[in-house]
Amino acid sequence: MVKGKYQKVTDKPYTKRGARDFIARVIDNTISAQGKVTPLKKKVSSKKIKRGDGYYEKNQSKFRAFKLFAGQKIPIKDKIIEKKEYRLDKIGEQNKITVAQHMARSSKRAAGLPTRKKKSSSIFRL
Repeated sequence: MVKGKYQKVTDKPYTKRGARDFIARVIDNTISAQGKVTPLKKKVSSKKIKRGDGYYEKNQSKFRAFKLFAGQKIPIKDKIIEKKEYRLDKIGEQNKITVAQHMARSSKRAAGLPTRKKKSSSIFRL
């Protein structure tokens, strides 16, 4: 169980655009509706920094960068909120995949391991 509202999803350094792309992909494929990008506290060499793939720009209509407070739109910095009409548009969201499950499955997929156990299709007789 992760305490707090936000949990860390990666240890790898990203550019600001790359981090926004990464968190947008996580938000879009999980039940979570909002995410936050925080800057690193230490300097990292430019060779180790990952760049984005343009996911946020392609799907920018699904997200908003403001919060609603007493009917007013208040802009928020370095946060992304998924719009209400797009909250259950992906299979992972419909299956209620959490961020931890999504990250575990994506790391297993990258390693070439199976993500879930397959159910056997044996026929039961009475």
